[in-house]
Amino acid sequence: MTPTKNLLLPENDIRFLVQTAEQVKPETKLFKFVFPEGDTAAVPVYIDGIRKAPKFLPGTSQELRSAIPLAKHAASVQAFSKDGVTASIITGTTWMGENLSEKRDYCDLSLYFDNKQLVEAIREPRLVEELVGRYLRISVRISQELNKLIKAQNRM
Repeated sequence: MTPTKNLLLPENDIRFLVQTAEQVKPETKLFKFVFPEGDTAAVPVYIDGIRKAPKFLPGTSQELRSAIPLAKHAASVQAFSKDGVTASIITGTTWMGENLSEKRDYCDLSLYFDNKQLVEAIREPRLVEELVGRYLRISVRISQELNKLIKAQNRM
C-alpha cells in the first residue's frame, strides 16, 4: 500500500467468512469464566461517557481482561438489499490494546448471502465451487466499484 494522507484508502480486502453462534449456557466453563458470580447483569465491559469508550467493570480479573482483546462500537449502520444479497455499511470505533485504551475508526462493508444456498452446498460438495465463485465474483465487482469511488473522492 502506498503512503497517503487521504482519509479514504482505495485498497481494500475481501474475506469470505462463515460464522455461527450459539447461546452460552450457564453450566459451561466459558459462562463461568465470563460471569464468575453467575450474574449476567455484571457484564465485564460497559460503555462509558460521551466518547462511548469501553471500560472494564471494577474487579474484572486480569485473566478475563486479557481474554477480551478488542471491542467495537457501531455508530452507524445502513442496510441495503438487491438480487438476493444484503449489504451493510457499518461505521464506528474499534478499541484495543491494554485496557482497551487505543482506538481506531472503521468502516466495514459486509455482504450477506442466502444461508439456504450455503447449507445446500455444504451438503452437496460439488456445488461449493460454483457458489463460492459466485460470491467472490460479486465481492470483487463491488470492491472494484468501491476503489473507483474512493479514487474519485480523493481527487476532489
